[in-house]
Amino acid sequence: MGNSTDRGPYRFPIDSHDQCNSRISFQAIEIIPPSFDMHFTTPSSAAEIAGSAGNMAGDPYAESRFAALRDAAGGSFSTSHTPMKTAVLGGEKADLYLPVNFAVNEGLNYGNAELGAAGGAMAGAIQSGQSLNSGMMAALEEGGKGITDFFKGISGGDVSRLAAARGSQYIPVQGMRDAVGIAARITMNPNVRTKFNGVNIREYAFQFKFIPKSAQESQAVKDIIRFFRFHAYPEEIPPGKSFSVAFNYPNMFKIRLLSQNNGVVRHIGTPIKFAYLRTISHVYNATSAVLHADGAPTEIDLTLNFVEFKPISRQDVRAEDDDVMFDGENASLNTLLQLGNQFNIPGFNNMFSGLNQGLSQVTGIINQAQGFVSNIKSVFGGFF
Repeated sequence: MGNSTDRGPYRFPIDSHDQCNSRISFQAIEIIPPSFDMHFTTPSSAAEIAGSAGNMAGDPYAESRFAALRDAAGGSFSTSHTPMKTAVLGGEKADLYLPVNFAVNEGLNYGNAELGAAGGAMAGAIQSGQSLNSGMMAALEEGGKGITDFFKGISGGDVSRLAAARGSQYIPVQGMRDAVGIAARITMNPNVRTKFNGVNIREYAFQFKFIPKSAQESQAVKDIIRFFRFHAYPEEIPPGKSFSVAFNYPNMFKIRLLSQNNGVVRHIGTPIKFAYLRTISHVYNATSAVLHADGAPTEIDLTLNFVEFKPISRQDVRAEDDDVMFDGENASLNTLLQLGNQFNIPGFNNMFSGLNQGLSQVTGIINQAQGFVSNIKSVFGGFF
């Protein structure tokens, strides 16, 4: 259906002067998804299958029909695909005056993890340098301890209270467990630790107030709002039908805050990754009901809320000065190493050398875990 508003690029204010050297730029970005082609070796059914292939994007039952056609034909097929691509949409860009403030809120998600006695024993064993097998065995031994074993080495008046608290953990009724703990005036240490759960995706809000002074500026504001709305919304699959079965993803935006001095353009603040436009709010004549002679509003407030397409990581912080690396999605190590050498990013090769070492360590831990599970199965085979 087309990916262009056919009227860009856009700018406000229209008149160019020294104060317009600082600006915020919104460039529409199209993500071209991977495409898949199917090749069948049975000539008699090739036309029928090709016809279904053309309608596959709009047919939720296409996959099952493909399987039926393949089986009926008695032939075979192969697939090929092209990789995902990023396209800068020419002319689909809006340069607006720099907002009064630019707020960047970055958050990381942490939570509490209750290790308990068994988890604490395992964590302590691993942190002291023991193997994963030894840590798991320590956890199993701790979890299987009886009350007598648990209190070996403990003396004094606290033994009976500790015994009551330990024993109450096996009472199935929560109220009864709480009653024992309250009466004994003691509670078992849950061994709480802070657990890192991930990185929050950053969001941004920009507010603009347009006060057009001419019919040309009124039209420019109207086109700018239409530009954002056009790229924020998805396209239906299939397009132009009475009903659709899916949506293509909307386009994203590359947002840059820029300052130009003596012909040199510099970035302002922390860079923003490719972002989707989540909400659009436009208010007409918020403080006055006066209209221009042609009926155009004299005041328009525009609020845009964006959300980045992925959370950032330490690698993104390292690559903030290079748009190619900062904007890209995660790729294979070989591809990233080639890009790192091409753009001469300091420390890039060392970073991925360390990543390879980390992957080797993870593989070793997985192998240890698999060996531990095999040992458990050999001892308790009847329970698995």
